[in-house]
Amino acid sequence: VTDSEGEQTIRGASITIEDFTTEEAFQYVQANPVEFDLANTIDSDAAIAQAQIDGVDEGKQYVQDNPAEFGLFTIESMLPDAVEVGELSDAWNLIATRSEITDLSVFNQAKVIWIYQDGQWKGWSSNAGTLAKVQERGYQGITVIPANSGIWVSK
Repeated sequence: VTDSEGEQTIRGASITIEDFTTEEAFQYVQANPVEFDLANTIDSDAAIAQAQIDGVDEGKQYVQDNPAEFGLFTIESMLPDAVEVGELSDAWNLIATRSEITDLSVFNQAKVIWIYQDGQWKGWSSNAGTLAKVQERGYQGITVIPANSGIWVSK
């Protein structure tokens, strides 16, 4: 979804980056998980308790095996996939991940991606020429995208 100011999100919520520091944005999302279609530990614990009340002996395992039945989803389902990346606009897009991304091939349709990690910008592209330019300009390549990262994607 792209709003009238060109901001885009995959998960159904959008905030303006200039409005928050990184820490403030992280705290806002944690305080308002429903706005971002997220479930917190309290929701998960409540679902487990309800499963046990309903007579499901293996409450925790049952909830983990059937998260949608309780309005929950797995963290892995929050990872961007190639289809979502392919649906991004042909411009710069800022997306986020709650889980570590080790398979960068989900970004093969992008021209280049950037993350800010350990006090520096890092880039990656499936295009060898573009990746070479990133590295020639002194930037490190991305091998893994850590959990809770913002990812700038150029298509």
